Amino acid sequence: MLTLSILAIMTKSVAAMAANRHYTAVARDAAPAGQFCGQVLETTEDLTEIEAMWKVPHATVPADEHDRSRSEQWVGIGGFEPDCAYRAYAGTMANAMGNETSYEFLCGTERYTLGITGEVKPGDDVHVKVVIEKPNVMTCYFENLTTGQKDHETVRTPDFFCRNSAQWLQQSELLNTDNEVYYPFSTFQFHSAKAKDKKGKTYDLTGSKSLTWQPKDGKQLCHPSDLAADSVTINYDGPN
Repeated sequence: MLTLSILAIMTKSVAAMAANRHYTAVARDAAPAGQFCGQVLETTEDLTEIEAMWKVPHATVPADEHDRSRSEQWVGIGGFEPDCAYRAYAGTMANAMGNETSYEFLCGTERYTLGITGEVKPGDDVHVKVVIEKPNVMTCYFENLTTGQKDHETVRTPDFFCRNSAQWLQQSELLNTDNEVYYPFSTFQFHSAKAKDKKGKTYDLTGSKSLTWQPKDGKQLCHPSDLAADSVTINYDGPN
């Protein structure tokens, strides 16, 4: 359930709002590290920006009245410092709740996610960018290249963001349970992938680490391939 404390740290950009839009905010714990699939680049300098383009994949996310499920594609700035609390990320997701599945842009952190419905669908080409404005303030920029629609959202957190890791990732999640899941999705490619640090240095996927998702039973369910300087293909390997 959405609480006032969650609402207090999420500031919607007034210019981005429209009457036909719907927002959902979800409290969540940090996702298990193994459920990520894609590329991660560690840096020595604090990052301030990350972005990429991709074609929104079609995801098969079963809707159930008792569970909330998601299949997500996102770019993020995170890290592994013990004294920082949040990853800043944005992207697209198939969001199943009850007997309905919607496709949304998403903007948020591990603990809170803001979903924006009605602006994206499978097959759309999108450009997504995250900018860390201050240690605890991030802005997500969205552009649907297929429809020409642009948008942005600003999120404030109680603590500061981790900033030494650039991330281009696919994730599946069954919220509020300990189940290990990975929902089928169509192959897609992150391209025009880049990041920037506080000194203005730019990065691409060169030197990044590839992450596959392989649950406890040992069967690989997702892997990256065809890695290039600014692009990588994300593949689903599990049952349909």
